[in-house]
Amino acid sequence: NAPVKLFAPASGASFSYVERPPLVNFAWSQGALSRAYEIEISSSAQFPEGSTQKVELATNAYSLRNLSAGTYYWRVRTRPTLAGVASLTSAPRSFRVTKRDGFAALSIG
Repeated sequence: NAPVKLFAPASGASFSYVERPPLVNFAWSQGALSRAYEIEISSSAQFPEGSTQKVELATNAYSLRNLSAGTYYWRVRTRPTLAGVASLTSAPRSFRVTKRDGFAALSIG
């Protein structure tokens, strides 16, 4: 039994938007002994209670659109199928959401 591997978003990825926060897609490997997963998303690398979003899922993907501008950290914890098998947590990754003032001007020429 091993922690899942995080695929997306990549560590250091950046998402920008003008009016509506972007859709951020999360994906990770399937755990051989996992019946479910808990994804944790936080603005703190310490994942403190109260400011960490936690969602339990039966699949190895998740999408989220309500993240305002800032740096975020994410990790995934396994929920094992067998009693006595420990829950394992992946190493965290970070990504950034940036709000822009407008679209870049097109240059024709």
